[in-house]
Amino acid sequence: MPYDTGGTGGYTPADPRIGYRCSFTNINFQPNPNYTFKTGSSSVQSSGVIDMTFDGCTVLNYVTSIVKHSMLVGCSITLPSEPDKICETLVIDNCTASAFNGTIYIGGATGLLYFLIRNSHLPPLQICPRQLRVMGSTLDALGDAHLYVPLNVGYNGALMYWSVENSTMQGSSGQPTCFYAQNPAGGWGRGLGFTLGADCKWGKRSAASQLQFPVNLAGGSKFENALDWCYPGMIVDAGTGFTPTTANYGYVSSVTSPGDGSALWLNVVWVNGTKPTSGTIHLHRNRRLNFVNVTLGTAGGVTTGWLDPGFTQTNAPGHAVYG
Repeated sequence: MPYDTGGTGGYTPADPRIGYRCSFTNINFQPNPNYTFKTGSSSVQSSGVIDMTFDGCTVLNYVTSIVKHSMLVGCSITLPSEPDKICETLVIDNCTASAFNGTIYIGGATGLLYFLIRNSHLPPLQICPRQLRVMGSTLDALGDAHLYVPLNVGYNGALMYWSVENSTMQGSSGQPTCFYAQNPAGGWGRGLGFTLGADCKWGKRSAASQLQFPVNLAGGSKFENALDWCYPGMIVDAGTGFTPTTANYGYVSSVTSPGDGSALWLNVVWVNGTKPTSGTIHLHRNRRLNFVNVTLGTAGGVTTGWLDPGFTQTNAPGHAVYG
């Protein structure tokens, strides 16, 4: 059921418009049986709205994109869902999934500034909002053979502050932990390893404290990774890349560029030890983790364990406290 918002193909093409506030209550959304393409036939997609609310609904593949504020309250999610880009806030309150057998997961949230999960029982998440807060909820990977862990990091964006409070995290038999362990070699953003001289380089003379990522540096560049993940305040280290970071490190004081699209420049203040001129330098995408009063689940005979996901400041009493 597409809504006419003007523009090309709209009833009044010269009058593009948006919905200021849209709300759906007690609607059981069903896939289109005449359209076999999965995403198109089974999506509940919201776009071009300031404030979108679903209350007491059964939603399918929930995709929110170009929405300022989005909220699901008392809903059941029945298919894998993707909170998408160019959104500001998403609230999932008192919601659940129709199954916890590996067929449903939530992935994305790459552009969200704030993602709140409250009083909900949800399948595994692979997400990367700037701020995540999970309160009084269960993140449940039991029976999952896709993401395996209840909370995993997605690809794009900096992870500024994540908090899991008064909640339960249940791992799977394939990976009986709450997170995957930090990986300084890279992967999807726990620790980001870059080779000086091949992926990036220090500037010269007055720019000697500037870490530069040219778009086409000979030998290959991780320019796109740096562009996706770097931010002011990010910790830079020349050690192992594992947290806690205690020696030979600095921080990104500002992010800039030459203004012509040829490079990304990180201005770095070196705090401890000697600034490296060769080898691998690590940039820490994950900034701050709060993990308080969290129960590691034991459902289905799977005892969930702790693995440190690698935030530079971690408050997880009974597991890890540093930074």
